Amino acid sequence: MEKGIIRIPATTANLGPGFDVLGLSLDLWNEISFEFKDTPSRIKVSGEGSEILPTTEYNLIMRSIKKVYDHFDQPWPTKLFLQSKNKIPIFSGLGSSAAAVLAGVLIGNQILENPLREDEILDFCTRIEGHPDNIVPAFLGGLVLSTYENNKLLTFKYSIPDWKTIIILPDVRLSTIESRKALPTQIPYASTIFNLGRIPLVIDALRNNDLEKLRIGMKDRIHENFRLALIPGAKEALSKARKMGAAAALSGAGPSIIAFAKDNFEDIQKVMQEEFSSKGLSSRSFLLSTINSGAEII
Repeated sequence: MEKGIIRIPATTANLGPGFDVLGLSLDLWNEISFEFKDTPSRIKVSGEGSEILPTTEYNLIMRSIKKVYDHFDQPWPTKLFLQSKNKIPIFSGLGSSAAAVLAGVLIGNQILENPLREDEILDFCTRIEGHPDNIVPAFLGGLVLSTYENNKLLTFKYSIPDWKTIIILPDVRLSTIESRKALPTQIPYASTIFNLGRIPLVIDALRNNDLEKLRIGMKDRIHENFRLALIPGAKEALSKARKMGAAAALSGAGPSIIAFAKDNFEDIQKVMQEEFSSKGLSSRSFLLSTINSGAEII
């Protein structure tokens, strides 16, 4: 395939108790076009992250394409031109790195005439990314639970009704690697049981449009408190959103906070942003719908 366009949605992972297993796709997209030109391979980036993302083979999309080529012992294409129009903020907890990895693997697979099957694409991307919770919903769409059996990735997709979410992204640079370093090496039984009892509640609530059940389910005792400590104002913003009736959680590894609600969107947004402002941090807000569709190849 000589040219094409790939669209990848944003994702939110964990959803409170589903640490590294639950993910959900959101209606915010990166669009990456590719074609061969008579110039050295490079990528042009516009939108989110354009000021810092590399435009050479060190770009994560380019590196992911190369991994596909290397896997099939193919020489790296020297005249591949990419354009990445990014709407997913980087370092946000909204799956920007998963989107880049998935885009690269899909592009490499398309150019090489689709040697990878769907399950192989997911496995390939997960090995690059390190965990499946953003990769799988970015590819499949909807609400997805991912786990492993005998080192084989298993995915379970649930279609859900349209939910509106408020996302607040504070101006804090926090990578997933940094966020993971804050986690303890051991978890008490009580905390594990607390989370295990809530994962099915989250799935059932999202499928049945039940905000009250989601408010109960979308709480965590394994990772959030440790990560919230790295983000000034986040714990307070999360608490305020919940007091206003939203089901709220840290989005992925943060620093974004995601809040599911039925109404009062502007008020919930305002009180969360005020908490970050009180700590001297600016923030951005997004009102995003959940979606049941994933990556698109045009």
